[in-house]
Amino acid sequence: MVRLSTKRAYTVIAFALFLAISYACYEVWNFYQIPLTETVTWNGSGFTPKEVLIQKGGTVRFVNDSTTPVWPASDSHPSHNRLKGFDPAMGVVPGASWSFTFENAGVWDFHNHLEPRYVGRILVVGALGESTESCLAATQGGTRPQCWEADLQTELKRRGLDAAFTLFENMYSESTTFKENCHDVMHVLGKAAYQRFKIDGSVLTRESTRFCGYGFYHGFIETMLSEEGLHTLDSGHRYCTSLLFSEAFPTKVSALNASQACYHGIGHALFDSIDASLWGDPEHMVKSVEPQCESLSVLPSRREACMSGVYNALANAMTASNYNLAFTTTGPLRICHEQKDEYQLKCSLEIGVGYLNHYATPFSRSFPFIRTIEKIPIRLEVLAAFINGEARQTHRGSTPQSLARECTQLRDASERRACVRGLVSGVSMQGKPGEEYVETFSVCPFFEEPPLRSYCISRARDTLAFIFNTDKIQAFCATLAPSDQSICSRKQGYVPDI
Repeated sequence: MVRLSTKRAYTVIAFALFLAISYACYEVWNFYQIPLTETVTWNGSGFTPKEVLIQKGGTVRFVNDSTTPVWPASDSHPSHNRLKGFDPAMGVVPGASWSFTFENAGVWDFHNHLEPRYVGRILVVGALGESTESCLAATQGGTRPQCWEADLQTELKRRGLDAAFTLFENMYSESTTFKENCHDVMHVLGKAAYQRFKIDGSVLTRESTRFCGYGFYHGFIETMLSEEGLHTLDSGHRYCTSLLFSEAFPTKVSALNASQACYHGIGHALFDSIDASLWGDPEHMVKSVEPQCESLSVLPSRREACMSGVYNALANAMTASNYNLAFTTTGPLRICHEQKDEYQLKCSLEIGVGYLNHYATPFSRSFPFIRTIEKIPIRLEVLAAFINGEARQTHRGSTPQSLARECTQLRDASERRACVRGLVSGVSMQGKPGEEYVETFSVCPFFEEPPLRSYCISRARDTLAFIFNTDKIQAFCATLAPSDQSICSRKQGYVPDI
């Protein structure tokens, strides 16, 4: 019996070793599916491809297939100091090439030094997490969303979309820094989901597609329109509408938000398709795509969502100095005054908040700018949106308590409420999935004034209605102090108009 038990033990150990070695071999095989060499071509009007994925230690060859010199070099312009050595120190003449070996894992943006509006990106993959850590150490602020892209792209290539989503969900649950920067990262998964949808028609139904401001749907619909052409706007419209009836979302409100985010993505795609002859003229650029947004639906909410995508893409272009665009420091919202009345709010939100974020304006200097907005409803919405962003971007130094103090000190009651609304919405996005109520309700005790505290609890409850059903919200209300429970348990004030 002893010998038999020992034999069985050896058999189990041998089988375990076999599995471990097999898995290690599988990982090595997977890693080497990522190329060790890639070629990027300059054609006179951009780099092709604009983004490549290679192994750490791999080499990228830059080929000049144009009639003018090109100078591919590491960001930032003009110092080229983000990745030492990634700089040929001179232009590459037509017909010639230049190669660089990437010994550092990371996400390395580059540009043409001679025409810096033309950009590209090299994703260099090492061990899982290595490229992210390297990128975060070398970047800050608005450039950080790119840092997780290499790991997600690697997981997509190795194990597919579902595994990449699992990795994303782990990042979202475990990293506040990731959560603050994940909207653009979700575009990567949206693009990959479209590629699968194109092949077999399957629609991803994971609840986490709603995370990060529904960036997944922006990426999905932008890819659909860019690959199939703008003549497929009807297909995009049908897909966006279908989300209203998806069972992936816990509430009708979250389904509505996903649908609106999808229409927002259409606006992005329309803006990025604008003819180059209009570049540098933001008014004409916007007007050129407005009819296409309006052709999507007779419902104002869908038209407005599409136009918000146009304005958001415009703000992004101004931030990055793309399409010969830039923010003007004198009257940055002038373009919004020229929009149709129904679009002025969306325009002011995207351009106004984009302007403040671009210049990293602290609250003390942001509010005087916000007060220059003449239309009070728009002013209040811009204020709420700005505070929402401040609550989510903790690296700027603001805390919920400090922002609550700023809200309390505002002189006008409507401004204080708008500030509270933005703060509650912002902190709700920082909560752990399934436990968002903890962060959402946590800000209300910072308001000692009873009317403002009551308003905070009501807004927290209504914000949670975007995520949870009524029974769960009532259960959350029961965890509050007795004096707050009666306020929280009142009927929700927000009813979605689907």
